[in-house]
Amino acid sequence: MNDPKPRRSLLQEPLLHFGALAVLVFVVQAFWGSEGPDASAEAGGAGAPAGPIVIDASEHQRLDREFTERYGRAPTDDEHQRLVDGAVERELMVREAFAMGLVHSDPMVRRRLLQKMEFVLGQASAEAPTLEELEAFYADNTARYAAAPRYDFTAVRVEAEDGPDSKAAAQDVRRDLAAGVDPKTLGDRVLRSKHFTPGRVSEQYGTDFTEALLGMEAKTWTVLDGGESWYVVRIDAIEARGEPKPFDAVRDRVQADWEATRRSVAFDAALDGLRARYAVEVEPRP
Repeated sequence: MNDPKPRRSLLQEPLLHFGALAVLVFVVQAFWGSEGPDASAEAGGAGAPAGPIVIDASEHQRLDREFTERYGRAPTDDEHQRLVDGAVERELMVREAFAMGLVHSDPMVRRRLLQKMEFVLGQASAEAPTLEELEAFYADNTARYAAAPRYDFTAVRVEAEDGPDSKAAAQDVRRDLAAGVDPKTLGDRVLRSKHFTPGRVSEQYGTDFTEALLGMEAKTWTVLDGGESWYVVRIDAIEARGEPKPFDAVRDRVQADWEATRRSVAFDAALDGLRARYAVEVEPRP
């Protein structure tokens, strides 16, 4: 997808970050009202984090554990990296709030503050799009407004607990399947998926698996890495993507997508400003 080009006068304006955080002061003060922190407390008062932001082995493990509890599988390397990036971004915003004397370490307060900061920083570039900008965004993202393709596929799972030879075991299973052996007699479990969109495949099997699946030929057994398990997969049928809906029929959705993308650009620009102010250390994943 091609993001709309940010306006130089806005996103490259040196006062962007200061202005966004000034609005944040107003929002958070309104949130706490008269019950807010002690006005005499120094910025970054008691309880404020000190030193660099560190993602250590225990934090890597916590991120993996929470992902696994939610999705029923371990994250891929790319998914884990996104989890790490998200953890760093959240801590950057909390550190900035501490530096401004606006927050203490209560977990509920931290969560609500993060929600408000994400909203405020994203709103920094809220401008009504022109018709020409919407039409250009639609033209660059036409596939988004068509029905997603759907896949029927069979996956034979080979558990990773088989050790370093688990991939080799999956290759053996693939050869047997290609020779016509019944999938039910091979592997640890046979999964038959019907009418799966790419998004649903990604949620269940991960982004790496999905990208590989979308590049496969139908009716051919292929070994795919599913993170904690290897799979031998065959696409049984593909329902092609539908025709995109015309611009006039999806204009409201196009505008919502345009605005969401612009907010994301502004939010990322503000985070870049925070990253330049705080040290971040990411230790190797165990």
